[in-house]
Amino acid sequence: MPKTVLPPALFPPIVYMSLWIGEDVAWNVERKYEKRSWRNRYRILGPNGAQDLSAQINHQSDKSVFSKVELDHKHDWVNKEWKSIETAYRNAAFFEALSPELQPIVSHPHSSLLERCEASMKWVLEQLQLPTSLEYNDGLPMHPTVMKPNEKFDTIAYRQVFASKHGFIGNLSVLDLLMNEGPLAYDILTEQYKLVSSDL
Repeated sequence: MPKTVLPPALFPPIVYMSLWIGEDVAWNVERKYEKRSWRNRYRILGPNGAQDLSAQINHQSDKSVFSKVELDHKHDWVNKEWKSIETAYRNAAFFEALSPELQPIVSHPHSSLLERCEASMKWVLEQLQLPTSLEYNDGLPMHPTVMKPNEKFDTIAYRQVFASKHGFIGNLSVLDLLMNEGPLAYDILTEQYKLVSSDL
């Protein structure tokens, strides 16, 4: 099976992760860093609705290729990020089970964006009981729409903590799916791939 090449993503959205379930994915880390994408941000559902969290980029670093992008830790954004996750998911069914391993990853001062994406993806893959080794490929990234935060996709509904307040919100970070559905996340992503594969 030929590789499906994707850019790295931070706690990727559900449609992106469904491709990981259904296809043989490799990351291209040598393409130019693109702003306003899932490369350094992810979307959760909190008490006030959908909320984007992002890793703060050091704008003095070399952004000609993704692998060289450094993070800026001047401001205490990692602790604020964790507090946002805790506020969003402390009442989720699997928060207590997942948070002890997740918090150190979120709160760690990773030096580069790639390092943070790798750590988050390996944690996600472990929760889905998938191999945690990542493959890299210099091919042209495919399915560019999955990296665009404003792109709309049909998403299979699942439990969400604030659904009664905001309704179901689709294509959030896979973090939302894991917190709410735990071991069922893999099956939901498998069904999501069947829905997505015919549209991409």
